[in-house]
Amino acid sequence: MARTVTDVPKPKSPPAYPDFCGRHRLQVEVQSMNREIRFLEEELHSLDDTQPASRCCKEYDDAC
Repeated sequence: MARTVTDVPKPKSPPAYPDFCGRHRLQVEVQSMNREIRFLEEELHSLDDTQPASRCCKEYDDAC
């Protein structure tokens, strides 16, 4: 019995299960970015409350 082109086995697609490791890794990254955003927002609010001269002095002091 001769095999035709249509009889050639085709690869199956991977099983349809969720990638929990990838999802967890993404959730951890999002949490880390949210913490960074909160930190930067707090820093911006604290800089809004300082006087311009004090802000320059603080930046100079932090750099040293």
